[in-house]
Amino acid sequence: MAQLKHVGTHNNKKCVVLFRKTPGEDHMALVVYSDSMPSLVHDAVMEAVNSDVGQQEENLAEALQRKTMPDGRIALQVLHGEGYIKKVQTNQVIMTPNAKSNVRLDELNSIIDRLKEGGDAAAELKELDQNAGMVSPQPRGRDVGEPQVAETQATQGQALNDQALADNLLNQAKGYEDEAAKLKEQAYELNPELRPRRGRPAKKTVADATA
Repeated sequence: MAQLKHVGTHNNKKCVVLFRKTPGEDHMALVVYSDSMPSLVHDAVMEAVNSDVGQQEENLAEALQRKTMPDGRIALQVLHGEGYIKKVQTNQVIMTPNAKSNVRLDELNSIIDRLKEGGDAAAELKELDQNAGMVSPQPRGRDVGEPQVAETQATQGQALNDQALADNLLNQAKGYEDEAAKLKEQAYELNPELRPRRGRPAKKTVADATA
């Protein structure tokens, strides 16, 4: 089953994740709510999500910065200027790469960070696959008289499904990893005042302004 980056839910509302983390606040993310945007803006965002460019980017904001609306405006600037971007806690965002898979954004971020650092996150990914609602629960005990061979086949089939889902999610995580280093630089490009300056208090961030 194909995986789709950047889509999920927050407080039971469909959302698109623009930044998996905000600069200096790894526990926060920037999102837009799919059903809260006018059709013109919504269509532009979803076109970016479904595009090859959008799927290759770690953060969708990078694709939206290059996405031009039908009226010539830059999609990311429209989202920011019209107040559609919201800052939310990553542990409240559920990523839904397909209809049968989901994982909390903070857990996904942790796995991606460990992959970046060279750690072996495959086992943790498999555990998330089993415990975070990504796969069906394991079969219960066999009823009296139920053929054992059927149970064995079902267990083997479940194991194959688990492995396939784990492999897909691992591939997705590795795709995120390729662009991880761009997160802060992209934020600085959007608003140069984000860049820390010596001897002066930190400026208010775009993330704070959009909260």
